[in-house]
Amino acid sequence: MIMWYNFFVGQVYHGLYVHDVVNLYSYLTDHQFRSIISINAKSI
Repeated sequence: MIMWYNFFVGQVYHGLYVHDVVNLYSYLTDHQFRSIISINAKSI
């Protein structure tokens, strides 16, 4: 019983962790992308 509980919690935690990392990565790349666009817009 405890083993299954730990497995379930581990899977949920791992899923949330991966989800957060993906969100953070997409946020950072989106931020970089927008700053690149704004820099290009200023230089034009």
